[in-house]
Amino acid sequence: MTVKPEAYSVLDSIRSALGAFNELSKSVVIVGWSQGAHAAISASLLASQYAPDLRLRGTVATGIPGAAPFAPATKAAQIPARRLYGGTNVRVEAFYLLTFRALDPAFAPSEYLSDEARLVFEAARTSCNADIAAPG
Repeated sequence: MTVKPEAYSVLDSIRSALGAFNELSKSVVIVGWSQGAHAAISASLLASQYAPDLRLRGTVATGIPGAAPFAPATKAAQIPARRLYGGTNVRVEAFYLLTFRALDPAFAPSEYLSDEARLVFEAARTSCNADIAAPG
């Protein structure tokens, strides 16, 4: 869930495919689901800087986990989708916070967590995935 590495990996993979198959067009549409959706959006946001040689024609991103660091401007229709499970996936959210802290040691998750959520975060930091559950 880090923007530059995901974006560069997607864009480099497109370049690699173009280099291996001369019959492919440099006009591309990037499609991704879940973490791939985050990678697709990241690639789309950085394509003009990192891969100006590619002609990005569109991006399809579904099931995006978490929130992108910034929302891309779009004129596309936004289609609401129903949630596939109820509530919050506390394991994933706790691991996001651990990732943010690993990227920036000054990041203090406790500033963003309730007392109950701090317990979940501590379990994520010190336990196996199966041991992490919502309080209560």
